[in-house]
Amino acid sequence: MVAESFQRRQRIPYVRKDGEVNPESRHYDAPKLEELIRGIRILSLAYYFVGDNRYSERAFDLINCWFLDSTTEMRPHLQYGQMIPGICDGRGIGLIDT
Repeated sequence: MVAESFQRRQRIPYVRKDGEVNPESRHYDAPKLEELIRGIRILSLAYYFVGDNRYSERAFDLINCWFLDSTTEMRPHLQYGQMIPGICDGRGIGLIDT
């Protein structure tokens, strides 16, 4: 069992570094979520300064699409928080990351 676990880890090119984020995670949902947050912030400021309801309506549409509409909402499964390929599908501490 120990030898099998060691061999499995040798095939995976990951090195554990506490407190650091795997750079591969930048290729998935994080950039999209950051773009959404940035867009909502800009639309909110535009509505605040200009007073045009189109800005607040668009911000609402984005929030609704990502979080409220059951057909398009983002529903991450916390089981896969802090997944380490070849080691584990997720860890309890992953709740902090997600």
